[in-house]
Amino acid sequence: MYYTLENFLRDNVSPDIRLLTRAADFSNVQIESVSVQELPLDNFVGKNELVLSTAIGCDQKVSLFKELIAGVKAAQAAAMILTFKDPAYVVPDEVVDYANEQELPLFVIPWEYRFAEIQSCVIQKIQDKKLEVYQNLQTALLNLYFDSQTLDRAAGLIDDLLGVPVAIEDTAHRTRGKTADFSEDSGGQVQKIEIQINHVLSGYLCVLTPELASLPEEKLLEKYILFPLSLWFNRKSIEDMVETRLKNDFVWNLANQNYTSFEEIARQGNQLHFDLTKPYTCIMLKAVSCTTTASLQEYSNEAASVASKIEAIILDQGKAQELRVMLADRSLQFIIYVENPAAQPLDAIHLFLEAVQQRLQAALASYEFFWGISETSLKTSDFCRLYHNAALALQYCLNSKTKQYQFTYQDTQKARILSVLSNNDEIVEMANETLSRLQQYDVNSGINLMGTLAKFIDCNYNISLTARELHIHRQSLLYRLEKIEALTEMSLSSHKDLFLLEVFSRIFSDY
Repeated sequence: MYYTLENFLRDNVSPDIRLLTRAADFSNVQIESVSVQELPLDNFVGKNELVLSTAIGCDQKVSLFKELIAGVKAAQAAAMILTFKDPAYVVPDEVVDYANEQELPLFVIPWEYRFAEIQSCVIQKIQDKKLEVYQNLQTALLNLYFDSQTLDRAAGLIDDLLGVPVAIEDTAHRTRGKTADFSEDSGGQVQKIEIQINHVLSGYLCVLTPELASLPEEKLLEKYILFPLSLWFNRKSIEDMVETRLKNDFVWNLANQNYTSFEEIARQGNQLHFDLTKPYTCIMLKAVSCTTTASLQEYSNEAASVASKIEAIILDQGKAQELRVMLADRSLQFIIYVENPAAQPLDAIHLFLEAVQQRLQAALASYEFFWGISETSLKTSDFCRLYHNAALALQYCLNSKTKQYQFTYQDTQKARILSVLSNNDEIVEMANETLSRLQQYDVNSGINLMGTLAKFIDCNYNISLTARELHIHRQSLLYRLEKIEALTEMSLSSHKDLFLLEVFSRIFSDY
């Protein structure tokens, strides 16, 4: 696999190269570099290096010649090639014997051969041999991939080439394959090389090298190893994409009742690991970009990326709360079925929505999220009906005049009643006549009696809670409530008057 001294002797252009030391098996003597050296050597000779030398000053003194040989051997060089200007010069037997003792292959070539040509030839052959190794590894990795072998097997092949433990991770840094001796706690340094094709990140190749050891050549890794590894991740990505599409279509058909029988759809759900025997709440979610137009939002690459992030957050939160979740998306609108746990289903759904909303806002700050929520019960319910109720709630949420980001199906019942009342000119006139005085007072005083009334109704007429929500003193709130009674000529202690004020205020402001 490597360029050896035997390769050099076979490939070299010089037929006059002569071995001085004993004949040996040079097939395992590796050559990794080549250099020209003279005394003093210092630390300029590398391991497995082919050393070229004219032995200046050594031809007249055996001790210096031995010093040169000893230094080359101590550096664990592959061999040494000598040349002398005087064609009559003969290396002393004592020096040859010493080289034999040191087991250092010693050669002589005629003076006419230029070291530069030899260096160029050796460097090219080393590079060719190295490329051959990587090309063979690439072929072996591709064969493993087409044989549907694991990334553990791929890691083993790479370890055989590099001679160091390796691991293969996905983009979330989860290990997908590794050699048995790979452990970040064993010391050494871990080099993580991105596995990416066309700027799309698939994962990481992690190479564990001993301290002070040289790292593998990253360019060769990128060219010959990372592409085959990316195929494993692409296959997993395609499999995930197909599974997501199947689940997406299943939930969409379930919601719209596109099936011949419930038994049939239940069997399909079981194959996708969905349990339709559990009770669910249906939730509709719409993500709206604050920065792009609706058309760009729905059909852009950004929309696809955002939809993927939203789906990941929803599913992850379901796992965190141990709730079964089924979902489907159409661009940036989602149908979500969340399991109702036996104990406190309303609380569980509320916690789920609150957690998802917080995570979405943190991850996608440039988007707003609108929710429509169906009724919640412990009965196994009709999925189609739940979907339509959630869709209705979402529609009211999107059309609300105020910043209300969640609508339940119960909210839509009230909204539909108010919608009927809002279309009655006589009732609208009564609402305007009653509340316009509050609005005019707010304009003149800046006290915001309209907001105070809305909050008082929202807090179920609880004075202490209303004061806390408005961050004002109880006495200040009592003053405002008295002012509201005076201007509307209605009593906040009368249930009939409170009913009318709530209806009028909701028609008037739709908060």
